[in-house]
Amino acid sequence: NNTRLTFYYHNFNQSGLRLDFTCGAGTGHFNHFDHDYGTADSRLKSQIASNAFSADTVLGQQNIFIQSMAGLGAKIMFPDLSHMCDSGAISVAKAELILSVDQDAQWKNDVYKTPNGIWLKAFQEDGTLTTVKDAGAYWFNGAYDATNKVYKFDIARHISDICNGKKGNYGFYLYPVESTGKPYRVVLGGGKNSQYP
Repeated sequence: NNTRLTFYYHNFNQSGLRLDFTCGAGTGHFNHFDHDYGTADSRLKSQIASNAFSADTVLGQQNIFIQSMAGLGAKIMFPDLSHMCDSGAISVAKAELILSVDQDAQWKNDVYKTPNGIWLKAFQEDGTLTTVKDAGAYWFNGAYDATNKVYKFDIARHISDICNGKKGNYGFYLYPVESTGKPYRVVLGGGKNSQYP
Protein backbone atom coordinates (compact mmCIF):
# COMPACT_ATOMS: atom_id res chain seq x y z
CA ASN A 1 0.00 0.00 0.00
CA ASN A 2 1.48 3.37 -1.05
CA THR A 3 -0.94 5.51 0.93
CA ARG A 4 0.92 7.42 3.59
CA LEU A 5 1.29 10.70 5.38
CA THR A 6 4.88 11.95 5.30
CA PHE A 7 6.02 14.28 8.03
CA TYR A 8 9.10 16.33 7.01
CA TYR A 9 10.99 17.98 9.82
CA HIS A 10 14.33 19.14 11.18
CA ASN A 11 15.92 19.45 14.57
CA PHE A 12 18.94 21.32 15.95
CA ASN A 13 21.39 18.74 14.57
CA GLN A 14 19.90 17.57 11.28
CA SER A 15 17.69 18.76 8.46
CA GLY A 16 15.79 16.86 5.78
CA LEU A 17 14.38 14.34 8.22
CA ARG A 18 11.16 12.50 7.40
CA LEU A 19 8.80 10.10 9.05
CA ASP A 20 6.25 8.06 7.07
CA PHE A 21 2.90 7.08 8.56
CA THR A 22 1.61 4.33 6.30
CA CYS A 23 -2.12 3.71 5.93
CA GLY A 24 -3.66 0.31 5.42
CA ALA A 25 -6.81 -1.65 6.13
CA GLY A 26 -6.20 -1.57 9.89
CA THR A 27 -5.46 2.16 10.05
CA GLY A 28 -7.78 4.23 12.18
CA HIS A 29 -9.68 6.98 10.45
CA PHE A 30 -11.58 10.10 11.35
CA ASN A 31 -14.01 12.32 9.48
CA HIS A 32 -15.30 15.68 10.58
CA PHE A 33 -17.97 17.60 8.70
CA ASP A 34 -19.46 21.03 9.37
CA HIS A 35 -22.78 21.98 7.81
CA ASP A 36 -24.17 25.50 7.48
CA TYR A 37 -27.92 25.46 7.02
CA GLY A 38 -28.20 29.27 7.25
CA THR A 39 -29.36 29.59 3.64
CA ALA A 40 -31.42 26.37 3.62
CA ASP A 41 -35.08 26.18 2.67
CA SER A 42 -37.35 27.45 5.45
CA ARG A 43 -39.00 24.01 5.82
CA LEU A 44 -35.64 22.43 6.56
CA LYS A 45 -34.66 25.21 8.95
CA SER A 46 -37.89 24.77 10.95
CA GLN A 47 -37.33 21.01 11.20
CA ILE A 48 -33.80 21.58 12.50
CA ALA A 49 -34.85 24.36 14.89
CA SER A 50 -37.67 22.31 16.41
CA ASN A 51 -35.29 19.52 17.50
CA ALA A 52 -37.73 17.30 15.64
CA PHE A 53 -35.52 14.25 16.17
CA SER A 54 -36.54 13.99 19.81
CA ALA A 55 -40.18 15.06 19.53
CA ASP A 56 -43.29 14.10 17.63
CA THR A 57 -43.76 16.68 14.93
CA VAL A 58 -45.69 17.40 11.77
CA LEU A 59 -42.94 19.51 10.22
CA GLY A 60 -41.86 16.71 7.89
CA GLN A 61 -45.32 16.22 6.41
CA GLN A 62 -44.39 18.03 3.16
CA ASN A 63 -40.71 17.13 2.78
CA ILE A 64 -38.10 14.94 4.44
CA PHE A 65 -34.46 15.99 4.04
CA ILE A 66 -31.66 13.39 3.99
CA GLN A 67 -27.96 14.28 3.63
CA SER A 68 -24.79 12.23 3.99
CA MET A 69 -21.50 13.18 5.61
CA ALA A 70 -22.91 13.74 9.11
CA GLY A 71 -25.74 15.76 7.61
CA LEU A 72 -29.39 14.91 8.01
CA GLY A 73 -31.33 11.80 8.83
CA ALA A 74 -35.04 11.57 9.50
CA LYS A 75 -37.23 10.06 12.17
CA ILE A 76 -40.46 8.56 10.85
CA MET A 77 -43.35 7.75 13.14
CA PHE A 78 -46.46 5.59 12.62
CA PRO A 79 -48.42 6.47 15.77
CA ASP A 80 -51.55 4.43 15.02
CA LEU A 81 -49.84 1.08 14.39
CA SER A 82 -50.27 -0.15 17.94
CA HIS A 83 -54.07 0.20 17.67
CA MET A 84 -54.35 -2.20 14.73
CA CYS A 85 -54.48 -5.10 17.18
CA ASP A 86 -57.07 -3.62 19.54
CA SER A 87 -59.48 -6.41 18.63
CA GLY A 88 -56.89 -9.21 18.75
CA ALA A 89 -53.72 -10.51 17.11
CA ILE A 90 -53.31 -9.95 13.37
CA SER A 91 -51.12 -11.32 10.62
CA VAL A 92 -49.36 -8.83 8.34
CA ALA A 93 -48.75 -10.27 4.88
CA LYS A 94 -47.23 -7.14 3.37
CA ALA A 95 -46.18 -3.76 4.73
CA GLU A 96 -44.18 -1.46 2.50
CA LEU A 97 -42.63 1.87 3.30
CA ILE A 98 -42.38 3.71 -0.04
CA LEU A 99 -40.51 7.00 -0.04
CA SER A 100 -40.94 9.15 -3.16
CA VAL A 101 -38.16 11.48 -4.24
CA ASP A 102 -39.55 15.00 -4.63
CA GLN A 103 -38.91 15.91 -8.28
CA ASP A 104 -39.51 19.65 -7.88
CA ALA A 105 -36.84 21.63 -9.75
CA GLN A 106 -35.85 23.55 -6.60
CA TRP A 107 -34.25 20.38 -5.18
CA LYS A 108 -32.19 19.44 -8.24
CA ASN A 109 -28.52 20.33 -8.62
CA ASP A 110 -25.32 18.91 -10.05
CA VAL A 111 -23.34 18.98 -6.80
CA TYR A 112 -25.17 16.45 -4.65
CA LYS A 113 -26.26 13.15 -6.14
CA THR A 114 -29.23 11.09 -5.00
CA PRO A 115 -28.09 8.32 -2.61
CA ASN A 116 -27.91 4.84 -4.15
CA GLY A 117 -29.76 3.57 -1.12
CA ILE A 118 -31.17 4.51 2.26
CA TRP A 119 -30.79 2.57 5.50
CA LEU A 120 -33.76 2.09 7.77
CA LYS A 121 -33.26 1.39 11.48
CA ALA A 122 -35.81 1.11 14.29
CA PHE A 123 -35.75 3.09 17.52
CA GLN A 124 -35.88 1.26 20.82
CA GLU A 125 -37.48 2.59 23.99
CA ASP A 126 -34.17 4.03 25.25
CA GLY A 127 -33.63 5.97 22.00
CA THR A 128 -30.94 3.69 20.60
CA LEU A 129 -31.21 2.22 17.12
CA THR A 130 -31.62 -1.42 16.23
CA THR A 131 -31.89 -3.38 13.02
CA VAL A 132 -35.36 -3.68 11.52
CA LYS A 133 -36.47 -7.31 11.81
CA ASP A 134 -36.82 -7.65 8.01
CA ALA A 135 -33.30 -6.30 7.31
CA GLY A 136 -30.97 -8.78 5.69
CA ALA A 137 -33.77 -10.49 3.79
CA TYR A 138 -33.60 -10.06 0.02
CA TRP A 139 -37.01 -8.36 -0.02
CA PHE A 140 -36.12 -5.66 2.53
CA ASN A 141 -34.47 -3.39 -0.09
CA GLY A 142 -33.84 0.35 0.41
CA ALA A 143 -32.13 0.74 -2.97
CA TYR A 144 -32.98 3.73 -5.12
CA ASP A 145 -35.36 2.86 -7.96
CA ALA A 146 -34.32 5.46 -10.57
CA THR A 147 -37.19 4.53 -12.91
CA ASN A 148 -39.96 5.15 -10.37
CA LYS A 149 -37.95 7.66 -8.29
CA VAL A 150 -38.62 5.87 -5.01
CA TYR A 151 -36.98 4.00 -2.15
CA LYS A 152 -38.96 1.00 -0.97
CA PHE A 153 -38.74 -1.16 2.16
CA ASP A 154 -40.74 -4.29 2.90
CA ILE A 155 -41.13 -4.23 6.67
CA ALA A 156 -44.00 -6.69 7.19
CA ARG A 157 -42.35 -8.74 9.95
CA HIS A 158 -41.32 -5.69 11.97
CA ILE A 159 -44.76 -4.08 11.60
CA SER A 160 -46.43 -7.36 12.60
CA ASP A 161 -44.35 -7.43 15.79
CA ILE A 162 -45.35 -3.83 16.60
CA CYS A 163 -49.04 -4.48 15.93
CA ASN A 164 -49.00 -7.63 18.06
CA GLY A 165 -47.15 -6.04 20.98
CA LYS A 166 -43.84 -7.92 20.51
CA LYS A 167 -41.93 -4.71 19.72
CA GLY A 168 -42.49 -1.15 20.83
CA ASN A 169 -43.61 1.50 18.34
CA TYR A 170 -40.86 4.11 18.77
CA GLY A 171 -40.38 5.09 15.13
CA PHE A 172 -37.78 4.53 12.45
CA TYR A 173 -34.66 6.38 11.37
CA LEU A 174 -33.62 6.97 7.74
CA TYR A 175 -30.11 7.86 6.63
CA PRO A 176 -28.15 7.47 3.38
CA VAL A 177 -26.04 4.44 2.50
CA GLU A 178 -22.32 5.35 2.32
CA SER A 179 -23.11 8.25 4.63
CA THR A 180 -19.50 9.07 5.50
CA GLY A 181 -17.81 8.75 2.13
CA LYS A 182 -19.95 10.36 -0.57
CA PRO A 183 -21.74 13.73 -0.68
CA TYR A 184 -25.32 12.60 -1.23
CA ARG A 185 -28.58 14.33 -0.50
CA VAL A 186 -32.21 13.74 -1.32
CA VAL A 187 -35.49 15.49 -0.59
CA LEU A 188 -38.33 13.05 -0.10
CA GLY A 189 -42.02 13.76 -0.19
CA GLY A 190 -43.61 13.68 3.24
CA GLY A 191 -46.86 11.91 4.09
CA LYS A 192 -48.98 14.93 3.12
CA ASN A 193 -47.03 15.99 0.04
CA SER A 194 -49.73 16.02 -2.66
CA GLN A 195 -47.36 15.34 -5.58
CA TYR A 196 -44.79 13.01 -4.01
CA PRO A 197 -46.39 11.31 -0.97
